[in-house]
Amino acid sequence: MTEPLLTFSGAVHCRRSAEPLGLTLSGTAAGTPAEETLLAFSARAPGELPHELADVAVERLGLTHYRIASGTREWMIEAAALRGEAQELGEPSPRISCSGSARRRAPISEA
Repeated sequence: MTEPLLTFSGAVHCRRSAEPLGLTLSGTAAGTPAEETLLAFSARAPGELPHELADVAVERLGLTHYRIASGTREWMIEAAALRGEAQELGEPSPRISCSGSARRRAPISEA
């Protein structure tokens, strides 16, 4: 089963960190030009994943398997959980973690 989860338009930053949220993608979701969207995976980032991508599509391939695609390249990731958020750009708000409530949740519910 392949299920499209989120499509980013333009530049997407790939931030690696210590687990549990080992990879966070941030950029503008397609169709929402005024919102920054964060998508965090509870998994280690693929080693060959660049620090920045463009026009990214994220698909769920199975219960814990995801595909990150950009142009002609793709990366597979296995994550026990996935978190998503969106925030209108230009609005002041405190910096919070992906599990906080100050930002509007993106339509993703994988946890």
